[in-house]
Amino acid sequence: MVNSSVDFTLDSKINTLVLGHSQTEHAFKDSIIFGLKNLCFGGESYFYTYQKLKIVLEKNKENKNIKNIIVSFSNNQIESVMNKWTYGEKTVLNFYPKYSFAINAEDSKLIAVNNFKAFLKAEHLGMISNAKLLVKKKSIFEDRNFGGYNYINKSQIDSLLQTNYIKDFVANQTNEISSINLNYLDKIVALCKAYEKNLIFIRTPIHQKFFEKLDEIKFQEIRNMRYSTIPFLDYHGFSLENKHFKDFNHLNDTGAKKFSNYFNKLLSSGLLIEKQLSKQTKKLPK
Repeated sequence: MVNSSVDFTLDSKINTLVLGHSQTEHAFKDSIIFGLKNLCFGGESYFYTYQKLKIVLEKNKENKNIKNIIVSFSNNQIESVMNKWTYGEKTVLNFYPKYSFAINAEDSKLIAVNNFKAFLKAEHLGMISNAKLLVKKKSIFEDRNFGGYNYINKSQIDSLLQTNYIKDFVANQTNEISSINLNYLDKIVALCKAYEKNLIFIRTPIHQKFFEKLDEIKFQEIRNMRYSTIPFLDYHGFSLENKHFKDFNHLNDTGAKKFSNYFNKLLSSGLLIEKQLSKQTKKLPK
C-alpha cells in the first residue's frame, strides 16, 4: 500500500541526488545548490541507502532529468563498525521501519540472521511507520523522512583538540573491514548502472588533524581494487577553518554554506561532465 499510495515524486528540477551518512548530510546544503537533492541520513549504512535509492529510482524512472547519483565514500564506511550500523539493535530499530516497505525477503533475512530479536521489533515498528505514511498522505521527502540537509551551527573543534579524542580514536582502530557494507555499495553501483545513472563517489571535508590519523592506505587500496572505474571527488582537504567544522568529521552550517556554494559553482560549470570529472579526481580545490 505504501508503494502504491505514498508520493515519491521528486521535483522535475532535480538532476542530482546525494546519498550517504552524516558527513554528506551536514555538508550539502541543497537549498543553495541548484538541481541537487540531499537524501543523506546520519548513521545510515549502505544497506539502508540501497533500499532508499532503489525505491526512489523506481518511482521516478520516468523522470529523465535525474542523471547523477553522488554517494558518500569515506574511510569510516569501509570499517568493520559498519556491521553494527547495519544490524545493531539501535540501528535496526531506527532505520529498518523507515524503509521496511522497500526491503525484500533476501535483505530482510540478512538482518534477521544477524539480530533476530531486533528484526522482530523492527517489523512491528515498520507496520506502524507504514500506517503513518498512509494516513499522512504527503510526500515521502517531507520532514526529512528520507533524509536531507541537517542544520547545526556550533563548533566543537577547539574544545576537542584539548581532549584525548584523536588519541583514543587511534587506539581503537582495527584493520577489519565490513564486507556487508561494501557488498551493498556494490549493489548501489549495479543499481545505478541498471537505471543508466552517472554514479560518483565523494569524500567531504574532514579536519586535517583527524585525517592524518586515518588509515588512508587501506582506504585507497579498496577504492582502487573495487571501484577504480567510479569517479571519485575527494574534498577531504577542502580549505576550511576550525569555525567551519561541527567536529572532526562534520561541517556546521557555516562550513556547509562555503562548501555548498563552491559545489554549486562546479555543478553550474559542468562538473559532472565526464571529462571534467576525470580532472577533478586528480586535484583538490584551492
